[in-house]
Amino acid sequence: MKKIPYLQYGCGWSGVPDKWYNYDSSLTLLYEKIPIIGSFYTKNKTRFPKQVFYGNIAKRLPVENNSMKGIYCSHILEHLSLEDCKNALKETYRILKVDGVFRLVTPDLNFLIQQYFDHWKKRFYLFQ
Repeated sequence: MKKIPYLQYGCGWSGVPDKWYNYDSSLTLLYEKIPIIGSFYTKNKTRFPKQVFYGNIAKRLPVENNSMKGIYCSHILEHLSLEDCKNALKETYRILKVDGVFRLVTPDLNFLIQQYFDHWKKRFYLFQ
């Protein structure tokens, strides 16, 4: 069996590529994976796709060192505590190949701050 060289963590229900390792640390996923009992557990309208595995990037994923060509996460790191975020980045570095690519998506804080100030500037000038 050919090893899959790509991994995504914090995948949730959507955007789960078939030929990738997909991990999420949701307790709902953990319950759904319990044999027999998990098949009766329903919290959401849809269940996690079968190709999603339980794993916490802030702890340790069951993945070999330097084994992934590419790692992807979208809107995950900003939800972690500073310590967990540091651990997640260390774990990402551990499993990423030397010439691998780590692609992450996070909110643009500068853009959000500017929107906030623009909103209040407009309101403030209306009352002058």
